[in-house]
Formats: sequence, structure tokens, C-alpha cells
Amino acid sequence: MTYFLSMGSNLGDRRKFLRLGLDQIPFLVAVSSLYRSSPMQMRDEAAEFYNIAVEIECDMEPHLLLEMLHRIEESAGRVRPYPNAPRSLDIDIIYWSGGELNDSDLVIPHPRAHERLFVLAPLYELSPEIALRLDLKGRFDLSATMAITDDEPAMADSYVIRSSDSSWYS
Repeated sequence: MTYFLSMGSNLGDRRKFLRLGLDQIPFLVAVSSLYRSSPMQMRDEAAEFYNIAVEIECDMEPHLLLEMLHRIEESAGRVRPYPNAPRSLDIDIIYWSGGELNDSDLVIPHPRAHERLFVLAPLYELSPEIALRLDLKGRFDLSATMAITDDEPAMADSYVIRSSDSSWYS
């Protein structure tokens, strides 16, 4: 089965934490460019996020995959002192080819993916069809987002910018 994951970090050496997570994720098929985004719904002054999308192929059941992803987050020092706290590493299951899942501890597709450009823009790079399907209301111009690179400064309080460093994970 195909899974698409969203990964983000806004504490410490963010690239290092993303690499650490990627190095522990088996069945890796593809990794998006690196994106920078403004923190959303955070209580404290938080550093900007680095975000990526990841495609994996595996036969793992979604709940087992989620458990593995939580262990990877913990290996990067992830703690959850309160909702929306800054994090060293955050990994979410955004989509899987097995259909929909709606359990008390796991909902796929991710229930807030359609509200988050920092999820949809990297996903669009790997799978435009799925990203457009998840952007339920056509809220974002995902193809335009692909053209904005960090050669340009952030122009608003809320932003998602694709890094021009194509070798960030090599």
C-alpha cells in the first residue's frame, strides 16, 4: 500500500531532525523538497517550521505504522507537554491507498490536511492528484506555491516557501 506522510520540525536543528526521521522510515519511495512555513496555532513564540512530504510503500497496517512513527518522533526528542507545542519532529499519516479510516486514535485522510498549505504544497510535489483531492474546497493555488522559493522573502504572517536547496537530503 502507498502512504503519504507529512513531516515537520520547528525546534533546534530542524534539518537534522527531519533527516533523522527519514533515516528511520523504512520503505521510502520519494521525499519532497524542503519547505519553510509559519507556525500555526502555537501558544509561544515559535520558530518557523521546516516541512516535507514523504511517500512510502509498505504492507503495514495503519495503526502499526502510526506506532512506529511515534517511536521515531520520540527518538528525536519529541515531547507533548500541551497541544500544538513546538516540536523537534512531527510525523503524520496524511493519506493511504487503503481508503479511509476513522478511529478514535487515527483518521485517514488526515482530518485537517485540507486546512494546511504546509501539508498540501509538499504533497502536491509528490502527488498532485492526491493533494488536489485533499484540498476539498480548492482553497489553495498549489501550482503557484511551487513557484515561490526562499529566494523571495516571506511577505505575510502566514507563509509556505519551498527551499531552493535541492540537496538538503542527499
